[in-house]
Amino acid sequence: MPRIVGRQRAFELMSTNRTVSAEEALAIGLVSKVTDDAGFDEALQTAAVKMAAVPSGAAQALKRLLHAGELESLEAHLEDEAKTIAALAAHPDTLEKLEAFSIARS
Repeated sequence: MPRIVGRQRAFELMSTNRTVSAEEALAIGLVSKVTDDAGFDEALQTAAVKMAAVPSGAAQALKRLLHAGELESLEAHLEDEAKTIAALAAHPDTLEKLEAFSIARS
């Protein structure tokens, strides 16, 4: 939480157990989207479909890079990121999608 909202705000929220509104959570970066109750199911479905469309290998690589980025030096992380992107670009799933995109554009 300190990386997202800053050390001072994280301490205040955690030490007081203060509840934040949806609007405040959005403003301070705790959530990326806020929706009303009526639009919740549709927003959830849309997000789930988008997440499910991401190839599992790419999602795993993204999660690994996100976690490693907190521990590695910037230089090491950029090297790791470049190697990961190159590996994903050469993956059969990626090549298949690029071929399908190319055919659709023709």
